Amino acid sequence: MRRFFLSICLLAVVIPAFSQGRVTTRRYRFADFPDKITKVVMSGDEVIDSALREDFVENWGISPFEFCTAEDYAALRDKPDFYFFLVTEGKFKGEDQPGIRLLTLEKGGPDDPDSPTPHTEVVSLPLSPAGLVNGRELLFLPALTDAIRQYMTAAMQSEKVAYTSESWFNRNLGDTRTMRIFLAESDLSERVTEAQKQRYLDEDFLLMDEDETDAAYADGTFNTLVSYVVAPVAPVPGASWCYKMLFSAEDGALMYLHKHKITSRKGVGFLAEDLRRIAHRR
Repeated sequence: MRRFFLSICLLAVVIPAFSQGRVTTRRYRFADFPDKITKVVMSGDEVIDSALREDFVENWGISPFEFCTAEDYAALRDKPDFYFFLVTEGKFKGEDQPGIRLLTLEKGGPDDPDSPTPHTEVVSLPLSPAGLVNGRELLFLPALTDAIRQYMTAAMQSEKVAYTSESWFNRNLGDTRTMRIFLAESDLSERVTEAQKQRYLDEDFLLMDEDETDAAYADGTFNTLVSYVVAPVAPVPGASWCYKMLFSAEDGALMYLHKHKITSRKGVGFLAEDLRRIAHRR
């Protein structure tokens, strides 16, 4: 009887310890974020780096941060002491070279020594086509950084959010029923027909010149969403991806995020299915 009692006690100790050692959920892994330093990695692009520096100093506020070089990142990325915020290049299977740049937040080195990967990507959002600077990425960079900041705050509180970033970014689309949408003509796929435009666009869902949409965003226009599309300059059909976004001009909130693989039938830009999806939520 005594031996049986001791066996039960030992089992009671071993099972929790074993369980604690195997906790690997994303929410659990991100719980230390507010206590760890986020290293903001300078890309070498002076314009982008200057914008990142200014934005972090003015708006980050959810964790301690330091700026570092790409060399620092290479030396530190496998250490679990840091998170890293950096500009990455997205090269998808089938592409010969990176087609887009992304803003990425990742967690360094494994908490669990049995982890097969040395670091964990938390979230990435598209910034611009690779190798192209046209000014639009600078306009929307603070909003993208803020979207990552807001997502990380939510992911630390919800397991569902930690695993479903895209649906989380689209959670407020239903709140746009009374908002105007300025869709830049350059952000609309050439595959969208005139009949589809007439079906889904209306007096509050408008096609506009890109300069007009960007000016509306820069001016913080009340109750207005504006479009932004990121895709490679020379996409590879069947391999490259196109990202479509809507931002609130008033506060920069990311209200719509969807992506599609570029093919011979689905070109770059908002597709008819995007217009339908947005219109049906209004």
